[in-house]
Amino acid sequence: MQEIHEQRPDCKDIFQRIWDRLDKGDDKFSEHDIGIAELRTNMNNLIKSMDAQTKSIWGMVVTVATIGVGFIIWFIQNQ
Repeated sequence: MQEIHEQRPDCKDIFQRIWDRLDKGDDKFSEHDIGIAELRTNMNNLIKSMDAQTKSIWGMVVTVATIGVGFIIWFIQNQ
């Protein structure tokens, strides 16, 4: 069984300020939403850029490996 008791005056004041702020409608949440959307966009752009760089690096590695194997074959044939 739950007992019902009176709130302390300091708690009542704090809760009243919270309810007033919620009723007024605080714009801080919309500012955070905009910041989160910007961060999400920046992260997507960063991921796309990193993906393009990764593909470029793999292309360079394959090119260097191909040139290396070709050089080894050429060197062996010239001996």
